[in-house]
Amino acid sequence: INCVCKLSEDRIASTSDDKKIFIWNLRTKQVVSKLTGHTTAVHGLVQIDEDIIATYAQGAEVIIWNWKTPQKLQTIQIQSGHGERGISFHCRRGLAIGMKDYSIRIYPNPINSTNQFIQLPKEHLSDVFGLQYVNENILISV
Repeated sequence: INCVCKLSEDRIASTSDDKKIFIWNLRTKQVVSKLTGHTTAVHGLVQIDEDIIATYAQGAEVIIWNWKTPQKLQTIQIQSGHGERGISFHCRRGLAIGMKDYSIRIYPNPINSTNQFIQLPKEHLSDVFGLQYVNENILISV
């Protein structure tokens, strides 16, 4: 397991190296659905709203899912060779993705993304591994 995210009172999602996202029922401790579509190991996930999650895989893709249906809604292709490292979401700012090229990209509307993003200045001296929005004006990156 690479990452876990609480989705609701009785559901969590987990990611792993087998390219799948598992949705678990906390009461029964059973997998209730599997999301498939990544071509490499899935390193992280973040909840965007009540029904929507974003997952990122080793390499160059972020997939937006409706975890309740389960359905793939959108694939965001990251420029080949750059890859992603960390991910965070804020309802007013969008999906933030830390990159191997020491930069951070913000996708303002990830659910209906046309792969347009805002590139923040390269302030890091190495890969951006973790991101967390503190509020709509502060994004912490490591």
